[in-house]
Amino acid sequence: MDSTRKSLFIGQPGSGKTTLIKTLSARVDRVLHWDAEDEYQGQLFTLADLPALFRRRAFRAVYRPQYAKRPEELPREFDALAFLLLELERAGPLLFTVDEALAVLPSTTKTGGLGSLLFRGRKRGISLFYATQFISRLPGPLVGLARELVLFHLDGRGDQQVLRSYCDDSTLQRVGALPPHHYLTVNK
Repeated sequence: MDSTRKSLFIGQPGSGKTTLIKTLSARVDRVLHWDAEDEYQGQLFTLADLPALFRRRAFRAVYRPQYAKRPEELPREFDALAFLLLELERAGPLLFTVDEALAVLPSTTKTGGLGSLLFRGRKRGISLFYATQFISRLPGPLVGLARELVLFHLDGRGDQQVLRSYCDDSTLQRVGALPPHHYLTVNK
């Protein structure tokens, strides 16, 4: 039985995605946050610290990009972290969170390290919470691999169009009218 989660959090800025990710991840013993915006709390670690960190039964750890000096360099550093997570012998059970998934996607490939984690993470016990403000800009495979959509306020035409594949019209209307910090969950 697969006990990993693949949850995609979608909503406009200020809708409550980060707050909910923090709340849900606080219930998990082993959590690793990709934190490019300095929003999460936990033990800071480097790539070299990963093997020692994963020998522990419980941790709340935060990785803040250290090598990327410009936003366009973030995907390369994220890909390195994703590769290491997938190569660690005893990675899971682990919840890995990625706020603003679009910022870690390389321009040369569609899915990068995030796609690798979604495709290969289950066998290593890696659950993934990833968030975006615009589902319409996320590559199709990254949307398709999510087993759960956590929908905050979204009223953009392109975003609503993508959601049509997963929601009926009444749900789409509700999503377009949600107040901040309210959400709907759609299991796929």
